[in-house]
Formats: sequence, structure tokens, C-alpha cells
Amino acid sequence: MAIILLIALPTQSVEIDKSNQLEVNITRVGSIFHIKMSFQAELSACNAFQFITDYENMKKITGVRELKVASRKGNKVLVERVVEERVLGFPIVLFSQEEFTEVSLQRLSFEQIQGDAKFYRGTWNLTPLENRTKFEYESQFELDSYIPNVVINYFIKNNIQSRFEQMVQLTKYVETHPYLACR
Repeated sequence: MAIILLIALPTQSVEIDKSNQLEVNITRVGSIFHIKMSFQAELSACNAFQFITDYENMKKITGVRELKVASRKGNKVLVERVVEERVLGFPIVLFSQEEFTEVSLQRLSFEQIQGDAKFYRGTWNLTPLENRTKFEYESQFELDSYIPNVVINYFIKNNIQSRFEQMVQLTKYVETHPYLACR
């Protein structure tokens, strides 16, 4: 049985570094979260695509305990992920199996096909700019009702923003160490 969450979560927008123009907007309607995030990195279109499809590289993000590419068939990639969150001192472990579809060199879509969330789906869009690439992420998800509201709100408020900040920092390495496929 689903518990409808009626707590309103205001839209959040944060900019951490003028050169990257990181913006994160989180809205909540009932129990469904909508996240929009964008940033820019000094990456070529090739390096940006390699970065976003380097799924196992995301192990470097805080909280990602396990992550592996389970299979790859054509433009479909099955990724298994275990995330451990510490919320108010208590560990919460979440499993997901997501299917990524590499639509083009500028678009990636994903959907959870199995996991602890009721649903999780979204897209990545890459827009080449002069000497940069703009990364745009959009997702919708609903967590299972067994997770208390206080835990959900704590995670949204404290962890999502920092995960995207870490991702921006990971692009800094790629700026100086491009992928072999792009050299």
C-alpha cells in the first residue's frame, strides 16, 4: 500500500561554481520527486559522452557501495547499483537495476527495471557549446512507502545536491585526462 506524502518540498536551486553553472532544482508533488540538474564542463562532445556512459566511474560518488555493468546489448546497458545512505546515523541500503539506452551521442535515457524505489526514470542530454558541453539531467522517482518521510526529506535535502557537486568535480579530471577514444 502506498503512503501519499503530503509534505511540500520547495524548489531548490544552487550554484556552486560560476564556471560550471551547476543548478539543481528539486520539486515534489505528492510522493513523486522531480529533479532537474544542469552544469557545464570544459569537455568535448566526445569526452562528455564517454564520461556520462562510464557507468562504473560513478563508484567514486559518495554512498555508491557497489556498481557494475551487468550486460551490454547494442545501445542498451544494464547497470546494477547498491547505494548506502547514512540518515540520522542509521544505514539505509538501496538496490537498483537500471536499463540505460544510449539514444545518441547527445542523449541517454534510463529506467529502473528492478529495485527498492517504486520507480525511477530519466534522461541525460548533452549540448555541445564552444569549448564546453552542457549536461542536463532530468528524473522522476518515487521511493517505497516503507521509508519514513523524515528519512526521505533528509536524503533529498542533504545528499542529492552533494552528489551532483561530486560529479562536476569528476569532470575536472577528464578535462586534463581525456578518454582514449577522444584523443
